Amino acid sequence: MESEPLDGIEKVWRRALPEKENAAGKPLPEKDLEKLALESRLTEALTGLRDAPVPSHFTAQIMTRISRLEKDAPAQGLVGKLDQWMNAAWRGLLPRAFATAAILALGIMGWDQHEIHSARTSLVRSVAQVTASKPMPSLEALVNFDAIQRMSQPVQADKDLLALMQ
Repeated sequence: MESEPLDGIEKVWRRALPEKENAAGKPLPEKDLEKLALESRLTEALTGLRDAPVPSHFTAQIMTRISRLEKDAPAQGLVGKLDQWMNAAWRGLLPRAFATAAILALGIMGWDQHEIHSARTSLVRSVAQVTASKPMPSLEALVNFDAIQRMSQPVQADKDLLALMQ
């Protein structure tokens, strides 16, 4: 520790510096002189105080409080922020998201059922209209149904006969 260079304020703690002298022995700017004067007055005031009585288990009490605070307080930094976000997400965001997803799923299933019902209703109406508008043909008309159906088909040329004619 002795090999590390000390700045002017630390030198004041170690020994009283003559006014306008810094650690390197060069004159200090005015604002640093004010700081040094304040530090030296504080050092003098603190050296005049006598030590306060401390219980024998003071360190153990402090360490216990620190460990409690570390357990209660979330960790700092990126990991702590991520932990805080995850806790907030699990407590508030995720239940709301699941409830929203459930409501959307029920809405989509309800809409699908509505569409199926609408299609079936439309089919029933169209079947009802067809059956109501045209009466069923009589049995005599159905006797020659095959012949009538063949007559309605377009006539195709006989390709073999056309090939022989050429």
